[in-house]
Amino acid sequence: MDAVRLTDDQMRTFIRDGYITVRPDLPREYHDEMFAKLDDIYETEGNPGNNLLPRIPELQLLYDDPVTRGALAGIMGDDYYLEPHRFVHYNQPHSKGQTLHKDSFTRRRHHTRWLVTFYYPQDTPLEMGPTGVVPGTQYTNVIPEDSYDREIGAAGDAGRVVIANYDIVHRGMPNHTDRKRYMVKFLFNRMGEPTAPSWDNVDAGWEDEDGQYSGLLSHAWDWFRADSNGTNDHDGASVNDLISALCGDSESDAFDAAYTLSAMGDTAIGPLIDTMRSGSADNWYNDKDRLRRIPGQMEQAANASYALTAMGTPAVPALVDAMATSEEWDKALAAETLGDIGLGARDALQPLAAASRDSHPFARSQAVEALGQVAQDTSEAVPALIDSLSDEDENVRRNSALALAKLGPMAEEAVDSLSSVLSDPNRYVIGNVAEALKRIGTPESTEILIEHLMTARWCPVTKPGNLY
Repeated sequence: MDAVRLTDDQMRTFIRDGYITVRPDLPREYHDEMFAKLDDIYETEGNPGNNLLPRIPELQLLYDDPVTRGALAGIMGDDYYLEPHRFVHYNQPHSKGQTLHKDSFTRRRHHTRWLVTFYYPQDTPLEMGPTGVVPGTQYTNVIPEDSYDREIGAAGDAGRVVIANYDIVHRGMPNHTDRKRYMVKFLFNRMGEPTAPSWDNVDAGWEDEDGQYSGLLSHAWDWFRADSNGTNDHDGASVNDLISALCGDSESDAFDAAYTLSAMGDTAIGPLIDTMRSGSADNWYNDKDRLRRIPGQMEQAANASYALTAMGTPAVPALVDAMATSEEWDKALAAETLGDIGLGARDALQPLAAASRDSHPFARSQAVEALGQVAQDTSEAVPALIDSLSDEDENVRRNSALALAKLGPMAEEAVDSLSSVLSDPNRYVIGNVAEALKRIGTPESTEILIEHLMTARWCPVTKPGNLY
């Protein structure tokens, strides 16, 4: 059955609030069965973690369903990737709940490339402790002090799937009942850069210009639509005044300034590069764990990066220069910004390939990830990515394998090297390598993948007490 595509209103809700809820067309009996299986596994074996799907293969029906599949495709493009990480969240009776937070590995970018989904196999009223989310916080780094007052519980009947921006502030709420609450979490990754709307798009414009973060939201809408003509009016504003706001105490004002500056072209590039390289990128990266919880933290380097990303291709030469001449953290942020520009940063391919051999591992990891987004129409980045598969840093290897997966058939040259990394000690490197081999899709890559899976395959019915 064809995927059920999101409407413009649903996409606007996702872009503005950071989440939407969909209901797969599956019977109540299916969800009852999923609850029973989850409960049995959790009680007898513990949390299956990343082995959740091979342990309960029927969960895949949720994501093969036309409603869920259409919603994911509308946000992430038709070739999205189900990430290797998944988890069962158990909220025990009379729990106190979690604190509000952003998850580890938070992306902190304004282009949506990572999603998380929450599936509830049982009715979950508010008093039973569903996931609480704070709408709009997927973009913010200063987490509102009143977040607990603004929190919305994803309560409802069994069978719903909440699709959320990976960076949204959320938590497991307190379970005040005597009943168990299970929630199944999966992660999804955008693989192809937007080249056209992937939902049932009718409207060209954002049509919500007067709300908070209107420039940011309008840009996000245009990015999803692959509309490079969408711009924010700068109304003759002063660059110096906008830079002051970008570096001020109000994140709302800083974002407004960033997206106004993005429309100003050459006159804004130099001041934005100077701001991005002013020294706060160090804090931005090294305080990452602290930034995940209230009150968070704003850094002027990141705000400048958002402006340069939204500016796109005109900012690429200056970002390339910054990447070549900056200290480690500034260099990494320049590479990350080029990657976030995506296809519009095609001219940065060779400088990013050079940066993938940098002496600093974090700068290498950002450059390698960026290559998977700027080089999707060519095989030119493949040699650098092959070299990065053997990097001593696991994050570089992980990003390299994911970048090769994004290149798909363009990465045929990497098949032998990918094969040699299927025994990597990092589980996520292995998962990304398997995805790359699948997407390359040659007879050789397919045979290698099948041979690996025949060794690594899991029997879903084998468990303690039933071993044979």
